[in-house]
Amino acid sequence: MASEFQTLIESLTRLALDADARIAELGATADVARHRELRAEVKEIERKLEGALARARLVAEEQDSEGEKGAMLSRLRSHQESLARLAAELRAATVQSRAAIDKADASAREDLFSG
Repeated sequence: MASEFQTLIESLTRLALDADARIAELGATADVARHRELRAEVKEIERKLEGALARARLVAEEQDSEGEKGAMLSRLRSHQESLARLAAELRAATVQSRAAIDKADASAREDLFSG
């Protein structure tokens, strides 16, 4: 069980890093199609993170030793906080990307009508 828990923790870490990279890219994009694609990818990663967290929590709860169970649950708390942080960062990156898209659209309209 401990090895399964460790595998889940490693998966959570990889997924969180992947989400961070996509969120950073999202915040920098002014392309509507890429914006939608990145948001969908991050949402899928969030779903996977939630599933891995639930499975890891179950593995931790099944431990016989209260000390081991407590240590596992403590490690999970940091990943739960990370998931909450990712959700906040996704919202901020979405707003930033939408602002860049709106600015690019306004610039394109201005170029169109001034030409």
